[in-house]
Amino acid sequence: MTKTETEKYRQNLLNMARGVRGKVDGVADEALRRTGADPSGSLSNTPVHLADLSNDTYEHEVAISLLENEGMLLDQIVSALERIEKGEYGRCTECGKAIPAERLQTIPYTPHCVGCATRAEQEGLA
Repeated sequence: MTKTETEKYRQNLLNMARGVRGKVDGVADEALRRTGADPSGSLSNTPVHLADLSNDTYEHEVAISLLENEGMLLDQIVSALERIEKGEYGRCTECGKAIPAERLQTIPYTPHCVGCATRAEQEGLA
């Protein structure tokens, strides 16, 4: 892989990381905003009706799940950027073979070639 190609992937990964951080900030702000006081003057934002409480709980659980998923994606992006810095980007971390450009264009943070990724999924590791 040329330096120019590597730099394109690095820029793409940095842009992805900024996007993920923006999503995380937005979801976190939304989830936390519901727990604060009501701007209309009410001292509590606690729902009065049981159905409202259930809906708020569900929305918080969804927000937490989204934050966890985005956090894992951000970890994968950071790992890919570290592989770029070490000169290991574009090589499968399992078998050492080159990862096809088509795969890197689709999943630029992937650490595995298709074969190793498939094997990991079948073994329940991915």
